[in-house]
Amino acid sequence: MSTLHYSIIDFFEARMGEHNCVSEYTRLDVANEYIYQIKRTAGRSTVRVFLSDAYDFGLADYLGRPRKLRSGDFILIARPESKFDGDLVERAKKDGIAIGQIGKLMGALNLNDMSSYKSPEEKEREKKREKSEGRLKIR
Repeated sequence: MSTLHYSIIDFFEARMGEHNCVSEYTRLDVANEYIYQIKRTAGRSTVRVFLSDAYDFGLADYLGRPRKLRSGDFILIARPESKFDGDLVERAKKDGIAIGQIGKLMGALNLNDMSSYKSPEEKEREKKREKSEGRLKIR
């Protein structure tokens, strides 16, 4: 059950209204949850975004996500102070579901497959991990 502060909802809706790949957004009528259906432009699929109020979004939160979410959708970690585990992001990606904060959502909305979007922070972590594992190709 979500207990999001009204300012988070207002902020989210303002960002959706400004995004050039969003043609329309509608909150779905799901009791005690904040799930939005986002219609996108340029032939991109319609997606659903679940706004989570979890402070530390973990496996239990992911497994307990609303059943309305399906492959291609996005779980928005809506509170700016919240955190989530990178391994969980990878698990969700296998299900075709993306997890992240507002910056990642804004970038992911541009892609047909939102779960394939990597934020600059994720790219940097991946680069560091590859370097530490000695797999970084030197050109």
